[in-house]
Amino acid sequence: MLESYAATRGRILENLDDLHQLTSFRNNGSTVNVIQGLKEKLLQGKFNLAVLGQFKRGKTTLINALLGSRLLPTAVVPLTSIITLIKYGTDLHIEVFFNNGDKKEIMLEELSDYVTERGNPENQKEVQYVEVHYDSPYLRGGVQIIDTPGIGSTYQHNTAVTYGYLSKVDAAIFLVGVDPPISQVEYDFLSDIKKYVNKIFFLQNKIDQMDEQDRTESLEFTRQVIEEKVGLSGIKIFPISAKGALEGRLNNNQQRLDGSLISDFEKALNYFLMEEKGKAVLGSALNNTLKILFDEMMSIDLEMKAISTPLDELRNKINEFNVQREKIHQDREDFDYLLKGEKEKLISILESDLKDFVEGKSPELMKKMEEHFKKLQDVGKTELAKEIDRVMKQGIEVILREWRALEEDKLKRGFENITRRFSAKANEIISYIKTLSSEIFDVEVETFNHVKTLTTESYFYFRIDTLFDNTLMLETLPFALPEFLFRRVALSRMYERCREELDRNAGRIRHDFLERIEKSIGKFRNELFSKIDATLSGIESALERAIFEIEEGEEKLIKTKKNLEEQVNALKRIRVNLAELGEALYPDYDNLTQINR
Repeated sequence: MLESYAATRGRILENLDDLHQLTSFRNNGSTVNVIQGLKEKLLQGKFNLAVLGQFKRGKTTLINALLGSRLLPTAVVPLTSIITLIKYGTDLHIEVFFNNGDKKEIMLEELSDYVTERGNPENQKEVQYVEVHYDSPYLRGGVQIIDTPGIGSTYQHNTAVTYGYLSKVDAAIFLVGVDPPISQVEYDFLSDIKKYVNKIFFLQNKIDQMDEQDRTESLEFTRQVIEEKVGLSGIKIFPISAKGALEGRLNNNQQRLDGSLISDFEKALNYFLMEEKGKAVLGSALNNTLKILFDEMMSIDLEMKAISTPLDELRNKINEFNVQREKIHQDREDFDYLLKGEKEKLISILESDLKDFVEGKSPELMKKMEEHFKKLQDVGKTELAKEIDRVMKQGIEVILREWRALEEDKLKRGFENITRRFSAKANEIISYIKTLSSEIFDVEVETFNHVKTLTTESYFYFRIDTLFDNTLMLETLPFALPEFLFRRVALSRMYERCREELDRNAGRIRHDFLERIEKSIGKFRNELFSKIDATLSGIESALERAIFEIEEGEEKLIKTKKNLEEQVNALKRIRVNLAELGEALYPDYDNLTQINR
């Protein structure tokens, strides 16, 4: 299971709780809010683990086995028709989200009325997706398990729903069977999955239906087909019995559970979540906690120095600080204006590159399509349309995928240059605060040193329509034409559709890049300004407290100094805890150096 990830996350949360209590005691409202936001982010950290495969491979049964409950409906006929997200909740809670933005809470026994083909044929109820909140160790670490409609069934809209969700998947579990081991539909689907999902776990289900020799032969055949047809090498396929695992857990039958072989897969999944994904999440939370710790140590250091300063001298220093604070606010506004300008320049580069690319590649695609069309003289109407669809889809995807990779690298470098330069500009502001604090109060301030990269979170996927949409009556009429007239219509439609689909998918790439640029710039700006604001706010609140304590008299000052010393000791204990966590996550992680720099 996910104990190691959950345990580490729990220790970070415990230290955040201690910091929360300390900053609340100090009435440091801004830092309290930052800590609360960090806790929520850590608690709600989402990792989308999708279960994919052909219909009736046992996807839903596998999810039920992982959860140890018959939570989701299963049946003999192809069943799941709607994306179902299973996420953590202390109590069972189910919500249906509709395409029009409405949502509805339902009971468990009503679930099949919305997510199955039988209860909601062809999605007549216009359901977008369903969320199931459930208490399970698998979900407490922020993992969201996604049950998807099976591909390759007679219900084509189910396949479309699954394809449309691929871009949101962080890792996938791909189920195949033992008899037949893998089909054309499945390895075609796998060829598409690998474009969007970096990590795929392969499971061969229903191993209890074969003896060991047949199982081994089936497993080897499946592995060879996937490696040869899909182009994936060195894959590992886990043989399991989802039904056996579910029955073993429901009946507390360890022998049945061991016989299902699911434990080997669960160990591999846990390792991936902890080492490859969990470590990044936990490392980020740890670093942010360290920053809060440093700011609090600075604030307490400032307050201890301030209460030891004569009142008149302290007031003069505060007045001097307030005068300089206005200059810092003006620098911040100028900084924001310049950052927005750099963002617009980056977007302008994207717009120009995309325009030049489409104009340059459109004739190339047309020529390729025309040459292929001439080779299809002896094929029938249906085969001609299918072949044009195949070549057009392949051509557009190859052209745009190559350009997208090059443009992404270019935009990443541009974005990193922006954050590098503006981190330096931010440090000029923070260095000024540091110098001011040192001169007036003899307190050190941490610098801002964040070179960010363009967010990799993307929801883009290719969507290329066919030459003729056979689900529309009007679109089937050309097939009734004589052969020579049909070919003319098909050729004309091919030219038109190629231009449309190239433009449309190029536009979707543009939209994806724009969203990522906006999100990345916004995140960088917020982190940077938060650092400046938190530094100023920490200094201001510490000085206000110092004035109050001094005015209360000597007895109050003695008590305050004792409290501050206790707070310093508490921070030191937290610092040791964070150092241990950092060393556990990263052997060369030197927390103490970071804190004391």
